[in-house]
Amino acid sequence: MLRSRFDFDKHNADRLAEQLGATPADTLARFRRVITSTTAPFGPRAAWLGEVIVHSEDIRRPLGIQHPMPSTP
Repeated sequence: MLRSRFDFDKHNADRLAEQLGATPADTLARFRRVITSTTAPFGPRAAWLGEVIVHSEDIRRPLGIQHPMPSTP
């Protein structure tokens, strides 16, 4: 974030550029290699759940994948 001067869009674009492969198949292979990674973001663990839920929706919606989220009582 410091390198991006706290510009979230620039930070995300820079991190994405680091991960993109030469082809879509190469990019997918790179992501598959880190599935079992234990690296985690900094911050409180409770916030991680929100990240997983929000970003999974970011992936599903453009692909038209419906996934109702359970509500808590």
